[in-house]
Amino acid sequence: MNDQSRLAELPDDALALLRHVLRSQPCPTTGHAGAIGWSQQRTQDVVAALESRGLVRIGADHVVRALDPRVSIGRLLDRAESDIESRRSQIATMRESIDSLERDFRQGQQIDAPKLPLFEEVTTAHAPEVVERLDRMTTGAVLQVTAQIEVGPGHDPGVSRLRRDSLLRGREVKSIFSIEVLQHAPARAIAEERASAGERQRFLDAVSVQFAVFGDAGVLMNSGDDSPAEYLLVRSAALVQAFKELFQEMWRRAEPLDEFAPAQQSTRIMELMALGFKDEAIARHLGVGLRTVRRRISDEMSNRGVDTRFQLGLAAGRSGVIDQRKG
Repeated sequence: MNDQSRLAELPDDALALLRHVLRSQPCPTTGHAGAIGWSQQRTQDVVAALESRGLVRIGADHVVRALDPRVSIGRLLDRAESDIESRRSQIATMRESIDSLERDFRQGQQIDAPKLPLFEEVTTAHAPEVVERLDRMTTGAVLQVTAQIEVGPGHDPGVSRLRRDSLLRGREVKSIFSIEVLQHAPARAIAEERASAGERQRFLDAVSVQFAVFGDAGVLMNSGDDSPAEYLLVRSAALVQAFKELFQEMWRRAEPLDEFAPAQQSTRIMELMALGFKDEAIARHLGVGLRTVRRRISDEMSNRGVDTRFQLGLAAGRSGVIDQRKG
């Protein structure tokens, strides 16, 4: 970035005259006009503009003197930064008011017009546009349940950029994925990229529903069939709240990635087996799916070269895994 772009607030002629004054000995306006080949009137007008910005000073002797640019330009930057912060504050206030204004709007529609339908059909082609609108017009957490991370509106480039921007602004984004996401390199890479941007993630054995909740204002859900309207937009406050509660229950049962390390989980499962817990009880105790428990047990039996669960317990005891964990 060059110096001129840094001083973009100044018109070109003002910047040119300021540079000339900075490099020259103090002299009247006529001297500067002659040196740069401008008319007297043009030079006086530009000098007056520079003086109004606090960049030069005209003395009683009509001599134009430059001021230290670190101070004078610094004042311009301070004013510009103040204007930016003020504008950001106004935008934040506007964003915070969207939910309440949306509620007022919906209430007015209910009074003056027929009630809105519970569901609004959304085609696949228009789903990214709806997601972007919901994200921009709402506040509060974004809660998502997704079976396939590589497809759907969340994979759209525009939606991906918007999600990153939301996370940078500090908006909470929580996602629940199928555990299969971790078993395929491309899907896992996408999940890791989103996690590194600040998205909170958990994983379930099976994801039978897919939806995204945007604050208190709306839910975009997969319709679950092959009709042209692959998605449904839900705006009913009661249904939005129901989806939020469903998400919280699924989040409670899902597994964070940092707790999903197979070695750690398998050791805990063998501890509970040694205590006499059945598979279903182990799943409830750990808050994971029954299939996860049985898959971990099967993996451990294969890794240790044993054929029965009893042999697995003996092998784990001989290796000291369980004792080390308890210690």
